[in-house]
Amino acid sequence: MQKAVSVLISCLLAMVLTACDAFTRNSPEPLTPMPDNVPTGPVFTTADDVVTALERGGIECVALRQRANGSGLDCMAEVDGEKVGNEVHVLDPEAFSRDEIGDSIASRRTPPRPRTLVAAGNRYVRVLDPLYAPEIAEALDAVVLPPLFPRPDIPGELRYADLDALADASSANTGKAVDRDRRVLNPPIPGTDRSPAALHPSTRAVVHRGFD
Repeated sequence: MQKAVSVLISCLLAMVLTACDAFTRNSPEPLTPMPDNVPTGPVFTTADDVVTALERGGIECVALRQRANGSGLDCMAEVDGEKVGNEVHVLDPEAFSRDEIGDSIASRRTPPRPRTLVAAGNRYVRVLDPLYAPEIAEALDAVVLPPLFPRPDIPGELRYADLDALADASSANTGKAVDRDRRVLNPPIPGTDRSPAALHPSTRAVVHRGFD
């Protein structure tokens, strides 16, 4: 009996360790911290407080609908005579850390739906017309956070020895011949149809000095 109990305890310990290991492997990715340029305050309790702050800053934003028990709302502002829609979000700083708020902001700035946000303290505003985001930010003592796009994967080494090799590769990929007219790289001299590369070396030197 005692041996059976020992075997049972060993099995239970193995199951617990396996479960812990699985939990560690499936843990969520690290949070994306709040950008350093986002002010730490002021802190607001509700989305209505943000609308009130906009009005104090000189921009009236008429509430269209409330969301999430007062922590969010949509409103329509008028900036320079244009109607500008805004989505206001306020997160409770006692429930969410600054980095958790930053992570929420980052998720809304990245593809597939990158957005322009205005952020400060514990809130952010999605400005539906990014052209007017600076005015919204100024009224709220906040900063504009443009969309985030992943950087392209740029090779660290040169893939082509010269421009002719690049032209050949482009032709092979597109099926179209590349115009190798050197005037593409040497624009015509103003008032002529000739490029500096077509001139005598001594003349090219004078021309280049004239346009430096």
